[in-house]
Order: sequence, then structure tokens, then C-alpha cells
Amino acid sequence: FRRVLFRSGTFDIVIKDIKCPAGVTRISVPVWSKQDQSDIYWYSAEKQVDGTYKVTVNIANHGYSVGTYIAHAYIY
Repeated sequence: FRRVLFRSGTFDIVIKDIKCPAGVTRISVPVWSKQDQSDIYWYSAEKQVDGTYKVTVNIANHGYSVGTYIAHAYIY
């Protein structure tokens, strides 16, 4: 993880180098900042022209929490 300065209230998660011979139908990304996951919010990643997938996380969806955010990626 690396620190990100929230000037705009958002940050991007980029998913790349996916090896999935069957193909990708969707990618769901839950993101949270609280240990009890009470601020969890599910995002849908969008495919980019370069083959990566991107999610833009809005910290408003997480109560404007400051600190570390945790994300998982579920590839279907």
C-alpha cells in the first residue's frame, strides 16, 4: 500500500495483469477503512482501453475517513 493525498476526495484503484483464460465478465471491489468494515462499499471496476480495470473510490462513501483503506478484487 502507499499513502495517497485526498485533494479531490477520490482515489483510483487500478487492476492489471489479469490472467484469466476463460475471460472476465466483471470485477467487484469492496473497499473499507474501518476495522469492523462498517463503512464497506462495493464498486464495479470498468475496463479501460489499455486492458486494465479501474475503480474510482469516493471517500464520501466511507464517511470521509482518513487513514488506510483496504480493498479486495473479486474477478468473475
